[in-house]
Amino acid sequence: LDEPTSGLDSTASLDVMGALSRLARRGLTIITVLHQPRYEIFKLFDDVLLLGKGGYVAYLGPTKDVVDYFQQDSVGFKLPLHMNPADFIIDVVSGALGDGASGAAKALPTPEELFAIWAKSPQRQANIDAGRQLARIAVPDRKPVPMYAQLWTFLKRCIVLQKRALNVLVMDSFLVLLGAFFLGAIYINVSLNDYPGMQTLSSLVLGLTTMLSSLRIFGTDRAVYWREASTGVNRLMYFLAANIAQLPIIVLMPLIYLAILYTLLTPRSEFQDHFVIALLVVFATSGIGYFISTLMNPKNSQMASVVFVLISSMLSGSSPTLDKLNSECFIGQALAALSFCRWMVEALVGKEAAMYPQVFAPTVQALETYTGYNLDASHYSTCCGILFLFGALSRIFAFGGLVLLNRGQQQ
Repeated sequence: LDEPTSGLDSTASLDVMGALSRLARRGLTIITVLHQPRYEIFKLFDDVLLLGKGGYVAYLGPTKDVVDYFQQDSVGFKLPLHMNPADFIIDVVSGALGDGASGAAKALPTPEELFAIWAKSPQRQANIDAGRQLARIAVPDRKPVPMYAQLWTFLKRCIVLQKRALNVLVMDSFLVLLGAFFLGAIYINVSLNDYPGMQTLSSLVLGLTTMLSSLRIFGTDRAVYWREASTGVNRLMYFLAANIAQLPIIVLMPLIYLAILYTLLTPRSEFQDHFVIALLVVFATSGIGYFISTLMNPKNSQMASVVFVLISSMLSGSSPTLDKLNSECFIGQALAALSFCRWMVEALVGKEAAMYPQVFAPTVQALETYTGYNLDASHYSTCCGILFLFGALSRIFAFGGLVLLNRGQQQ
């Protein structure tokens, strides 16, 4: 820990360091950097390392022995009466403690000389001998932790982190509600001819809110993953735990979204048809967000996500239509096939058109001819399968990016 008491008063600093001391008594190794600790804090440390200018060692050993070390004849300093020992040793190492303050009768060593004194000291040699002795101790082979145990541990941690970030989830939900409300208010009681454009905007709202929130799963925690990957944890279990922990949110967001939008639009198609498609869109776009977050840093990944969703909405087939994309761009059909917006719009327009009575058959036929969509009711299952495939493949790519990229950080 680097200066954990920075900005705290003396009492709060003692509380923080007391908590760290209790953790250390439970077997946790804690290393921290402190400046000007009060005496009660100084006594909490088992060992102290004093570094001088240039990073050279002036002392490394038990805290209880540090004052005696600097007061021994070979060094020559004396602790002034009523002076904080922590301040004393800091002054010694920095060269701020003069002869008058120390009460010494001889010239005191400079900080550079303190380094040389330590290099020849019995205490340093004792440290070296102790290290060699520890190196000769046979350490039993550590049994690998079972994969299911790692998965359970990672999953519990992800759930705890989600609880701590509950305010973020509330804000995400509010943005989804806001987008659904304005879209539903604009297209209230939407007609069939306006349905493709409305669903394109709907895919834009769902895609943007989902992808931007999903970037946090692996983007902001990359440093944590790198550190744990370097210790040999199972990367797949880490990845699966993060995905499993997000499943309730993936189910919740479409429900929140449709609770407002479906009520305002009053479409003819069933609620469950809209929910399944919205669920699969959230599943697909969250996976794409995971993948983007493994490729780029957090700032760039946000911009990339926005651009991706915008391009996908342009290729949804509502405007320009699929026929126009096919006729004016030689890869227009392939690009539209890669757009999650296209499959969402085509599925829901087809379901909506199927609910109109036979008298509207000419209108449905004209819409199908104009847009190039397949409005057959059975095509809904195909759209669902493609959206699920997007979500599954993007998660595979995200795992590959997590493992294969930034290999140096995982060593």
